[in-house]
Amino acid sequence: MAVKMSTRSQLTKDLNESVTSLLGKRIKILTEECS
Repeated sequence: MAVKMSTRSQLTKDLNESVTSLLGKRIKILTEECS
């Protein structure tokens, strides 16, 4: 179970990083279009 939990937190961390980078790119594109 401990292994499962650590795997889940690792997946969540990877997912959060992916979402953050995607949002960052999207915001960058939006700000470039606005200016």
